[in-house]
Amino acid sequence: MPAKAPVSTTVRRNIIRLDLLAPVVFNVSNTLFNTGFVFPALVSYERQLSGQWSLGAEALVNGGDRTDRRSGAGLMARYYTKKADPAVGLMTGFYCSPVVSYRALASTWLLDGNLFTRGKRLGAGLMIGYQFPLGRPSTSRVALDVSTGLLNWSRIGTDRSEVDPAQPNSSGPALNKTGPSPDFRLGVGFRL
Repeated sequence: MPAKAPVSTTVRRNIIRLDLLAPVVFNVSNTLFNTGFVFPALVSYERQLSGQWSLGAEALVNGGDRTDRRSGAGLMARYYTKKADPAVGLMTGFYCSPVVSYRALASTWLLDGNLFTRGKRLGAGLMIGYQFPLGRPSTSRVALDVSTGLLNWSRIGTDRSEVDPAQPNSSGPALNKTGPSPDFRLGVGFRL
């Protein structure tokens, strides 16, 4: 009779995630509209605080497309509907998460290529999702996280435009990225 594999006794209460949806969606969109290849990276860290609560932070770099760039950071709290197994420390199942995010936006107007607009946004909202391990919960270090939600974005300060003095009558698009906006995530995480 073969011996059973030992069960891990390491309690992993941290997870680092990389969003897989943004690179796919932005590059399909960029290919369809011929705006160039980008590789946005949304990386998040989550720390379990108790059986059902965790706190997290995220960073976005290289978001958007070649002419409409985004970067930023966010904070989140997650409440899991299922209490984590204390021996495993696994944050799995359905969750609800209030989120606060900051985004720096930069846009170049392509018609004459000389107008550059910068703006800042603050967003707050709610995400719901489901996180589960890929494999046996007691031994798997890889997890999949699927979520959706709605964030409401507000302008911070005034958007600034820099116009080429050789084209004084140029006017470009306003950075009207305010108001409610849907958010979708598909992330793969590594438990630490």
